[in-house]
Amino acid sequence: MKLSQAPKRRPGPFGTQQLKTQELLHGPGRIPVAGPPKLPEEAGPLALGPRGSWRRERLRGHIERFREGAARRGIPLLPSATAIQPLLAGSEKATLDLARRLAGSGYRVGAIRPPTVPAGTSRLRITLSAAHEHGQIDGLLDALEDSLGAFPIGSAQ
Repeated sequence: MKLSQAPKRRPGPFGTQQLKTQELLHGPGRIPVAGPPKLPEEAGPLALGPRGSWRRERLRGHIERFREGAARRGIPLLPSATAIQPLLAGSEKATLDLARRLAGSGYRVGAIRPPTVPAGTSRLRITLSAAHEHGQIDGLLDALEDSLGAFPIGSAQ
């Protein structure tokens, strides 16, 4: 028998014991995987309780401010009522160029490209937070407007 084919053994109280597959998978040093903890059924998706309600309201206000500001400036956002506001840029090059321009203005915006999304649907992932201030949101909208004016979406393939 080759060494690689030898049964796995470990020392035990009465000499060596053969390890079972179950022990190998769930032995010492392994964290059992049982899935994420479950929230109570009545908690809903934003179970922050009374202490977190002001954050939810502030974030909702930021989302509304951002979407209305984008509509006024002609910034084409994809539909989203969440803190993640996607802007379809099309090509990978256009998406990366826009993300770099925004980074140069001090705004970190994710560039989502294939294989995460289908080819030709690359987008910017703009993530809002309750910690942002109105001036930061307005500044981002201004930077987006300037970047899109200097580099229209779809012009780089």
